[in-house]
Amino acid sequence: MQDRATQALHGLALEPIAAHLADPTSYGFRRERSTADAIGPWSITLATRTAPAWVLEGDMTACCDRISHPWRLRHVPRDTGMLAQW
Repeated sequence: MQDRATQALHGLALEPIAAHLADPTSYGFRRERSTADAIGPWSITLATRTAPAWVLEGDMTACCDRISHPWRLRHVPRDTGMLAQW
């Protein structure tokens, strides 16, 4: 039970960092972000004279499977001591 509580506390501490470092136009898989939230900015963009002629939608299934694990370890903030304990 203590490990679960500690993991939850670390998650709460890292979430604001991840939100700050993330792409502000990203809506997928982000807490308190949804497809409906993306409609507003897209409506504004598509209403301009320089609007793109095409909008593409795609399925990014397994895209993160191809990200290098060593790269993640170098670039994602984490407490390695705590991870080793878990």
